[in-house]
Amino acid sequence: IAFAEEIRQLSKKAASSELVVVINIDGYPRRFRSFFKSMEDGEGRVFRIIGKIEDVDEEMSRLDKIKAKAMYDSLCVDIYNKSTTEELIKAEIERNAAGALIMIDVDDFKSINDNLGHIFGDEFLKKFGTTVKSIFRDSDIVGRYGGDEFFVYLNHANAALAVKKSEQILEKVSEIMIPEIGCVKSSIGVTSVNPDNRVYLQIIKQADSALYAAKNRGKNQVVLFDPDTMSEGTYRTEASSEEGTGKGRTTLSSNPQNSASLILRTFSALYGSQDLSTGINQMLAMVGKAFDVSRAYIFEDTEDGKYCCNTFEWCNEGVAPEIDTLQQVSYEEDLGGNYRENMNDDGIFYCHDVSVLETSQREILERQNIKSVLQCAIMDNGVFRGFVGFDECRSNRFWTQGQIDALAFISKVLSIFLLKDRNRRLTENYAKSIKSILDNYPQYIYIVEKGTGKLLYLNVMAQKALGKNPIGEYCSEAICGQRNDELCPICVLNREGYSRPIDMLSPVLHKMIKAQAAEVEWEGRKAYLITCMVIDE
Repeated sequence: IAFAEEIRQLSKKAASSELVVVINIDGYPRRFRSFFKSMEDGEGRVFRIIGKIEDVDEEMSRLDKIKAKAMYDSLCVDIYNKSTTEELIKAEIERNAAGALIMIDVDDFKSINDNLGHIFGDEFLKKFGTTVKSIFRDSDIVGRYGGDEFFVYLNHANAALAVKKSEQILEKVSEIMIPEIGCVKSSIGVTSVNPDNRVYLQIIKQADSALYAAKNRGKNQVVLFDPDTMSEGTYRTEASSEEGTGKGRTTLSSNPQNSASLILRTFSALYGSQDLSTGINQMLAMVGKAFDVSRAYIFEDTEDGKYCCNTFEWCNEGVAPEIDTLQQVSYEEDLGGNYRENMNDDGIFYCHDVSVLETSQREILERQNIKSVLQCAIMDNGVFRGFVGFDECRSNRFWTQGQIDALAFISKVLSIFLLKDRNRRLTENYAKSIKSILDNYPQYIYIVEKGTGKLLYLNVMAQKALGKNPIGEYCSEAICGQRNDELCPICVLNREGYSRPIDMLSPVLHKMIKAQAAEVEWEGRKAYLITCMVIDE
């Protein structure tokens, strides 16, 4: 129905349309993307609508999984990560003037890790997060802010309800028993949001002050922020620091704001772009600015894997572009033959000081004034196809694990689009090669679409014989002049079930020919390939 409506609209005037719809196939819903384009004649009337429909369910499912990984905590199931939690809470505060924030911290969690190990600690946090999540509505925002600290934001809730829910948390988590330690205890700080108190950082500081009041009063209790007796304090935020080293300045960088939003925007830039190159350039600029890198780029390998080429590049202000000088870079001669070994098992190469690299790799990077580098592999079914990279030319930069994870996700998203485009280009080149072979073959060759009987292709020899290129016309009218099932090679193939040559008089050449049809697939469509050879010369 959706496709029919699109075609109906396009039949009115020249335009194009792209649409994703869900269609049930054998009882299972699958997503399909359509693209239609209508064309007008000289009098402004639509005379043709062309288009294609492709199954994109697997592609979109992969993107959905990556998107989910980017939003949720890597440890706790169905719990948002820090950046997503912050973004959702800020959005909710802007949208609604009523709500409450709950900040939860596990009492003496360090002793759990020290006595029982980090693996046990991780499993405990999973259980703790699941327990907290079970108390709240789906519409409430539950996230892990880091370590053993969790946030909950209640939409349309007052302080009394938030305190009541917090007491339920204490009761519920106390049922979790820890070997050698006993029941779990937590400290909780609560603050309310109202029209006069809806600045995000201010609310965080209030909940943090209430939390530490709970700690100071003996732990394992709930404290509601009281503006008359408590100060907002200074919440523990990440900061940038610098210290001198013998090899120049070393910078510990902080996470960019709204990194979850950045990841989602890269999806939009790529998925919503009709021109992939434009989308990739926009994405590199977006990520480069957000992480304040000197250069963001992509290298793609040649088919034989011996060389890599700089295909996309974004440079920060004052940084010279290198894309023109980094074409056909040899892995063997220019990069020492073992460059791929720099990648770890997750496909990430991180070096905060390129001077420690082997000579050939160090020299090619230092020529570009690079001091630190972070690169993420582009993998295609386990085969290395290139990498996405981020350079720092101003200082030796330390990347936080959060930044590395975010960039790795962005690189994986980008890889999907790059590999899809690579396969599209390979298919197009393959089709061009096939057409070139057929155009130079010394027989009359044409291809007819199965079902419609319309011509999809004629080689050069056939076009010269007809004196035109009647693509889109019916085969029976353009070539045979009339339909004769007895002498039609396609009819003989369908009737007899196998391909065999037919001797017939060509109405175009006025000579005896041998014509034979075979079933083929042509540019994604089922078709017949017909070859004709003159036999009376």
